[in-house]
Amino acid sequence: MKNNHLKIFTKDSLLLILILSFVSVFPLLILTGCGKSTIPTKEKKWKFYKQIKTGNAKPNGIVYLKGMLWISDTPDNRVLEIDTTGKIIKEFKGFKRPMHISLYKDKIFVSEFLADSLKSIDVNTGKVYSVPFKLKPDAPAGIAVDSCDTAVADFYNHRIILKSNGETITIGKKGHANGELFYPTDAAFSSNLLYVADAYNNRVQVFNKEGKFQKVIGSGDSIKTALGIFVDGKNIFVAGFDNNRVLIYDGQGNLEQKITDSHLSNPSDIFVHGDKMFIANYNNNSVTMFSKD
Repeated sequence: MKNNHLKIFTKDSLLLILILSFVSVFPLLILTGCGKSTIPTKEKKWKFYKQIKTGNAKPNGIVYLKGMLWISDTPDNRVLEIDTTGKIIKEFKGFKRPMHISLYKDKIFVSEFLADSLKSIDVNTGKVYSVPFKLKPDAPAGIAVDSCDTAVADFYNHRIILKSNGETITIGKKGHANGELFYPTDAAFSSNLLYVADAYNNRVQVFNKEGKFQKVIGSGDSIKTALGIFVDGKNIFVAGFDNNRVLIYDGQGNLEQKITDSHLSNPSDIFVHGDKMFIANYNNNSVTMFSKD
């Protein structure tokens, strides 16, 4: 009888038992961390964290550096460094309607709407410098800076002035077709592309650094005045000024999240640092902070 029972467990049947055992245990290995799961994790959504009051300052542009917020206070013609409670740390006066600002290394770049000029603030020394440009903009509304390139949103000329590797070109002209702009207000660089807040065309346009049109983002998403833009290499963030929204797109331009939080009040600009997102609210003198934590 013993021999008859042993005959059941041939080499083929033992192999089948081992396979079936592994199949039944494999999901448990994944759940307990003993194996590498191929199940995709769901991307965390941005959620409201807190509201930062900015006193009598109406923030237009915003960046975040070393635990501090920098905002352009457009009506009072100044740039402020504040902490995340809204307390003013430093005040830089004498600007002429500062609009969107940009951060590169330890410098804050400021577009001066009424002076038709660009300036930079050295964070370490507090000194303010002029930023020379071959072509003078007519009411610069935004500036973007990276290692070799600077782009200026030339508001009344309906174009972008791009200085890249020592050469200066213009991108766009007044209009509503692809590649045309209608009062651009902000710009951002990412992955050798230039993203433009085409404000009153209610969309974002993407160009390469030779000025060639690449694509449109957000044209079907009911953006009402695409005033500010932030790009971090993974996502594109757009401030919809006139309908109090922030729209978040993936790198291909697909809408991932639409934020319509009641704390938003004419959002004008966005800055993202890790799992923190700061939104400048022009109308109610505040910065709204969102988090993924």
